[in-house]
Amino acid sequence: MKKLVTCLFLFLVLGFQIGQAQITVDGDPSEWTGTAPSTANTSVYSAGTAGSPVGYNEWIWTDANDDERTDFGTDSRVNIVEVRVSGDNDNIYFLFKMEDIDLDNGDGAPLVQISVDKDMDGTGTDWLAENSDTKVPADALWEHLIYTKFGPSGNTAQPNIWDEGFTNNRAAGSAVCSATNDVIEMSIPWSELGSPITADNTTLRFTFSSYRQNANASSETWDTGGDNSKGDCLDYVTPTAGNTYGALVGFNNVGTNDGGQLDSYQDIVFLDNPDQTLNVQLASFFAVGGNNRVALKWITESELNNLGFILKRGYRAEGPYEQIADYSRDPELKGHGTSSTRHVYTYTDLSVLNGVTYWYKIIDVDINGVRTEHDPVSATPNANTGDLELVNNLNVPQKYSLAQNYPNPFGEGRVNNVNSATRIRFSIPEVNRSAVNVRLSVYDVTGRKVADLLNTRLGTGEYEVTWNGRDAAGVNLPSGIYFYVLQSENFVATKKMMLVR
Repeated sequence: MKKLVTCLFLFLVLGFQIGQAQITVDGDPSEWTGTAPSTANTSVYSAGTAGSPVGYNEWIWTDANDDERTDFGTDSRVNIVEVRVSGDNDNIYFLFKMEDIDLDNGDGAPLVQISVDKDMDGTGTDWLAENSDTKVPADALWEHLIYTKFGPSGNTAQPNIWDEGFTNNRAAGSAVCSATNDVIEMSIPWSELGSPITADNTTLRFTFSSYRQNANASSETWDTGGDNSKGDCLDYVTPTAGNTYGALVGFNNVGTNDGGQLDSYQDIVFLDNPDQTLNVQLASFFAVGGNNRVALKWITESELNNLGFILKRGYRAEGPYEQIADYSRDPELKGHGTSSTRHVYTYTDLSVLNGVTYWYKIIDVDINGVRTEHDPVSATPNANTGDLELVNNLNVPQKYSLAQNYPNPFGEGRVNNVNSATRIRFSIPEVNRSAVNVRLSVYDVTGRKVADLLNTRLGTGEYEVTWNGRDAAGVNLPSGIYFYVLQSENFVATKKMMLVR
């Protein structure tokens, strides 16, 4: 559990692109493929593996481990490790990953509760009921309360749903508690919440908490005070690190013992418009290796309350990643706040070694501290590839172009070696608002390829590649005529240059 912080709450605004694919509620979390945040008590919006049922619809929270209440001993079956939320046109889905579910039904089985605040207007119910002796924050008064029943008094594969005022309790959707995979998975039809997905934004506010199922619904087994002076909540999603036992003990409301009160909630926005899926709409992100350097570039289509970006680097796609730059100390990573126009960001990593493959991940951060991770890209620095630079951040080319290299001729034979390398400039137009495959190669007069200066995906823009006149093995090429060829989607251009030794 975690320490109470007065007036602290987490405001998460994330988008879900709604699709037709459904998640199978079977206790197997393999369909949930988004990358969870590596930092405890934080969340991300993560795109799942392409083609998976979840697709681009995962909000993921990583909870601090071993932070469940300990006043009566540790209980790993209720220790929340991770929470995921997704949705399609028919259902809203939840996945709770616990530390160790050794008992998935009967007395003491884990129980999770999700309060849903639909209107966020300060009206609704604050009590979490079902022997929880716990309240939600005043800003998260709920209209629907979802809870699982895997205990002896109501062992069911359907979660139960209370309406505001506890006037209607019904079972709907499906739920599974898996001791094999240590997860609780469930789905709830949108119709049960009265919040169907529409073309307009559908925003819901949630609290997530865990308990243990009691054999006797009226018992106070987990309220060690025995008089409602201590809430029965054993763990919950909160932005505050540390043990929160104190946040659930002795909450006093006008002289009465009302158990504990949660101190955080999460706002999640479900969207039907695929163009509004993220706080930052990323058009492209790529990395290109040069000589002891990696050039990174990403383009945003739009930004919402974007403070800036954090850049992480790893040696494998799955990580681990370490932070190498962030918007607070690197001006080129500062965001543009709220903007509906395109912006281009660049960063050059000089702390790399040739021949090593590096993976990079960018994370945007909004004004509420919400972090959204984007899929990683990779590059391998090499002394004999061209060094890529973005020429003009503001230029949006209307067509492909390949300019004459400069200087020409070039090489060590020129005066004072000033022109020992040459620069090749080219432009990539806007193609379907996405990145395209681009290859820039050098051939000798016999038609033999001697070097690949560039082979990557690039977004729209004007670029410049510097070449040192060496072949793919790093050997200086002899004087002579060479041809450089730019290839991309439905475009090929060739120009001639002269190397002088």
